[in-house]
Amino acid sequence: MIAGSKRGPGGVGGSATVEVVVLVPILLVFLAAVWDIRQFIAYRTELAREMYVVAEAIADDREGEPPFESVLRLAQSKFEDTSVSGSIYAAVVVRGWIHREGEDCVDDEWCPPMVTVGWPASGDDTVGTWSRDGSAGCARNPIDVLPQAGVHFAPTEAVLPDEGADPDGDGPLPRPPPSSWVSRNLTDTEWWVVVDTCIEPEPGLFIGHLVNWADDMLDTRTLAWQRRVAWGSIHDLADCDWCEPDDI
Repeated sequence: MIAGSKRGPGGVGGSATVEVVVLVPILLVFLAAVWDIRQFIAYRTELAREMYVVAEAIADDREGEPPFESVLRLAQSKFEDTSVSGSIYAAVVVRGWIHREGEDCVDDEWCPPMVTVGWPASGDDTVGTWSRDGSAGCARNPIDVLPQAGVHFAPTEAVLPDEGADPDGDGPLPRPPPSSWVSRNLTDTEWWVVVDTCIEPEPGLFIGHLVNWADDMLDTRTLAWQRRVAWGSIHDLADCDWCEPDDI
């Protein structure tokens, strides 16, 4: 009886030790994963703020040369340090002047918007894009590329994020007609700066190790952050030196 009672506590202690040895690595992995997720969410939030700042900075600059190059190059250089790949496209969007049937738009009625100035202007895929280690997650922006300068948006092509989507998101309901969209009812004095961004973030400590261990099984491109932001200028279109090139 006495010998058995002495062995009892020893057995319990051994079991507890085994449980600690098993649970500690699991707990560490869990904490690492939570840290990565929190960092990823914080990074996405910061990117959203940054892109609105970029769009606002361009929309506030109405004198001299187009500020796309200086503003977007600065943003790109900052994002390159914290991402695997990325791309940025931007454009000035104004009220157009023709409908798809070729008829001139009527004053005080809806009209498709158009792009007057875009970046990159040449359409070169290497401008406004970056990639490390051959990653192609954001080599081309998954968001529909903005029209070139002088081109109207397609009849059902959205300008604002989620514009024209099913208001309830259930699917069966019809989309609102384009004539009711905000972008189809711009005035002749309005101009917006629209920025499309795709960022493939740098994998975190936990996810990064998994990617290195099983790169054929895990694809960080699924974590790519895609966003379109639009910022309306407080200046009239006629007061912008670079918004309406002479050749358009």
